Amino acid sequence: MVDVRYTPILKEMLGTIWWGIPRAVGTTETSVNAVALATGPCRPLIISDVVRGYLKVASNKENKMECKERGRGAEQQFEAMCRRHGWRWRKATPSEDAQEHWDYLVQRGSREQPERIEVKSEKKLKRSDREPSRTFTWLEWEGVPRADGTSNAGWLYGRADYIAFQLHSADGQLGFLLCKRTECLALAQRCAATAVVYSSGPLRLHQLYARQTRGAPRGTVILVKLTELAALPDACFI
Repeated sequence: MVDVRYTPILKEMLGTIWWGIPRAVGTTETSVNAVALATGPCRPLIISDVVRGYLKVASNKENKMECKERGRGAEQQFEAMCRRHGWRWRKATPSEDAQEHWDYLVQRGSREQPERIEVKSEKKLKRSDREPSRTFTWLEWEGVPRADGTSNAGWLYGRADYIAFQLHSADGQLGFLLCKRTECLALAQRCAATAVVYSSGPLRLHQLYARQTRGAPRGTVILVKLTELAALPDACFI
């Protein structure tokens, strides 16, 4: 019987059949009974599909929590920036956020009308990456399906006036690249006709500019370069 608790160490163990070398796992980070460890040469440790499934679910939960934490961190940074500039703002209601895909209604300086802004945190190329990418980001064609199974348009088709992409500037400063949503959509539509497949390097298994599913439940996204967003006509770093 194996007493299993989700840890990064166990996660690494799952993908491998552990041969031969007995190991001591008597730490507070791991809880696996000694009987589950190889006790001599060429004795494999086999973890059941049930345990694999459990740890996969736990890993997904951890990834979702990390993504939410990054998203909330980006929103807190955006709010601090608004206060610094003296901009007036209010947070979107849960309904506005879910159905219209924007996070803040912001009155920027002397502009005549407040603007709806969707805040996007830095994104990883894949969930197992340790750090977000500073070169690429994901644009969302379709969000995850609604609870009733119906399709849900992504934020490219939402009601936001601007998308604020959290990123590092050339000098390493963490801020936001502010882009018009309609220009982001036009970029995605132009790029979607060309898919570049990489067989090695940081983009291995990813297709630049191709619509692809990502996450569970599935949404549809497109991978683009941050430099292309920065080159949009009305883009600015704030």
